[in-house]
Amino acid sequence: MKVVKLGGVTKHSGGLYFAVKELANSLVKLGSNITVFGWKEKDYKSDIDSWRPVKVVTYKAVSKFKFSFELLPLISNKNPDIIHLHGLWNFNQLISLLYSLRTNKKLIISPHGMMDEWAIQQSVLKKKLISFLYGNATIRRSHCIHALCKSEYESIRKLGFKNPIAIIPNGIDLPDLADQYFSSKKMSFSIRRKKLVFLGRMHKKKGLLELLDAWRILCQSQGDELDWELVIAGWDDDNLSKQIVKNTTEFDSITYIGSVFGSDKDHLLRSADAFILPSFSEGLPMSVLEAWSYGLPVIMTEHCNLHEGFVHNAAIKVEPTKESIYEQLLKIIACTPEALLSIGVNGRNLVESKFTWDKVGRDMISVYEWCLDENRQIPDCIQLYSNRD
Repeated sequence: MKVVKLGGVTKHSGGLYFAVKELANSLVKLGSNITVFGWKEKDYKSDIDSWRPVKVVTYKAVSKFKFSFELLPLISNKNPDIIHLHGLWNFNQLISLLYSLRTNKKLIISPHGMMDEWAIQQSVLKKKLISFLYGNATIRRSHCIHALCKSEYESIRKLGFKNPIAIIPNGIDLPDLADQYFSSKKMSFSIRRKKLVFLGRMHKKKGLLELLDAWRILCQSQGDELDWELVIAGWDDDNLSKQIVKNTTEFDSITYIGSVFGSDKDHLLRSADAFILPSFSEGLPMSVLEAWSYGLPVIMTEHCNLHEGFVHNAAIKVEPTKESIYEQLLKIIACTPEALLSIGVNGRNLVESKFTWDKVGRDMISVYEWCLDENRQIPDCIQLYSNRD
């Protein structure tokens, strides 16, 4: 079984890059033949090295649409049994359709939240045009759609698509936390400044502007008594850095450190005391899973599609408004170290039981095998369309 995946192969693709890379790695470890195709971007060669042992093929593409004459011949030369499209609304979607029609090979689509209601309403004219020309045809052609969570499943059904849908979350690799990791944090809690971290792509959909407004109110209400700082880490995808820098000059409790990866990200999360993601829309955010894997309590909206976090007391629910965020910030800064650590441990346990890449990879392989042989038993993760949907 040969599988070709289409998606961004550099960090410029944000969460999509990490999700596709880690899924591909888990599949290769389980013995699958995986090749990932991605367009060349600035400094792409250094990112390509991080994919090993996954095979990566890069090609030239132009414009935000990622148009390329090279892509279809490259895929044809590879002659995969399955083409797995990650993400929507670019040239890859058309190429996936053309290849599947020409060869009758199986097509699987992972929208990664791009079919959610909020996401559909962004750049709506472009998406309506793509949907009319070939987008809807590509989705209808797919043998299976991969949803990250029940909420994404429901969004896809609301758009009228009746394809089989596999519900498989993103995964995470658990970092090694020493036995004294939590106890040392607790001991130093009262004598140091605590750290609330926002980590991710800086875009208006992440609720970052609302977070900054709420933090401004918090600073004004708490004054010198505030012993927390807000650390913002990530790449600017929506020209928000100027507004962030303006806030850092006004309040010394806000720090902007730009993009962090590898050991720098590991150090940031180990030094953090809580994590926040007040998003308007998400697929299933890798950043929240990462925060939980480091035993951090998480403040997030229901749009992060990780309802398990609220059920297992691993997260605090917030709305993407400055008023709601401010209210929850007050609760966080009033928490005892024992309360924060308890929430964080719940998150770590949740990830360990449900969101490891090994489990995710095995579920995805079962989907691939079923797509190639429908006489197989339908995997538990797949839901077929019914009149109740």
